Amino acid sequence: MSRAKHLQSKVAGFTIVELLIVVVVIAILAAITIVAYNGIANRAKESAAESSASQAMRKILSDAVLKGDVYTSDIASLGLSGANGVKYQYTLSEDSKGFCVTATNNDISAFAAKSFSYNGGTVLDQSTATSGACPGHAAGGGAVITNMIPNPSFETTGYTGWIGSGASLATSPLNSTSGTNSLRATNSGTGSTGDARLSTGSLTSFAAGMEAGKTYTMSAKVTIPVAPTGGYSRAPGILLWYSTNGTSWTNEVPGPKAPVAAGSYTVSYTFTLPSNATGALLGLGASSSTANQQFYYDSVILTEGSTVYNFADGSTPGWVWTGTVGNSISRGPAL
Repeated sequence: MSRAKHLQSKVAGFTIVELLIVVVVIAILAAITIVAYNGIANRAKESAAESSASQAMRKILSDAVLKGDVYTSDIASLGLSGANGVKYQYTLSEDSKGFCVTATNNDISAFAAKSFSYNGGTVLDQSTATSGACPGHAAGGGAVITNMIPNPSFETTGYTGWIGSGASLATSPLNSTSGTNSLRATNSGTGSTGDARLSTGSLTSFAAGMEAGKTYTMSAKVTIPVAPTGGYSRAPGILLWYSTNGTSWTNEVPGPKAPVAAGSYTVSYTFTLPSNATGALLGLGASSSTANQQFYYDSVILTEGSTVYNFADGSTPGWVWTGTVGNSISRGPAL
């Protein structure tokens, strides 16, 4: 073989190691490019969300000037109704003297606030829009839900808002699943009666602000130290009564029961009130044919609709109490 041909064959092509090095370098460059692009895209989204929140705040403030410093209760009337792919969440202060608005562009949120009071006096001022969401709003455009049960984890206000029927009630540090307390219900007799129920609700009014014709889902945690006996309809679980004539209970409709065994359980019940209902009552079962049997309830949540949500209240991060801390309905992002 001639010297020229020998040299030509010696330099032709790449070795496997060289090819691998090239592939690795290309992959690294591609990764850097993708990271840089995503960073630029996310910053652009953040800027867009902050701009939307700032514009919303200016519109709300300008509108208030025309109305004698009264903030609107409906920002859709100001043209802030989700146009151009932007979603808005808006809440007035507890005292109606301030507000907080969250704007979400795609999946990025920003918020601005003016003298926004919540949770019994905490005040938020955020005149420059910043990334995130207002207290009680959902970042990223997620669902915001309301826990309609006041005092849902039986904390500093004891068991205010609940009464016993055929059962004695007390708060207890035992078997708590949220906060530090639970509700202990001790059945008073050996019959089918015995429950803890919301103190609101009657033949002509609705517990927890419910309305006729609407669907609701209620969940609670229950701990049963000793298995109940009797198999009664008011055994541990969620109870519903409603009336359609305003003079007597048309029906008692108990929901699914906890297992007939010692342990800790979650009980959930989805129900629809009749469109002609005049009143409704909600309770937590505590009956047993064994006298003085104890049941512990905690983490009660009632929401509109048929979805079963994890428990949350105004003490949950991102949530707010809409009135008295620990003893009012609460609102925040679904967990």
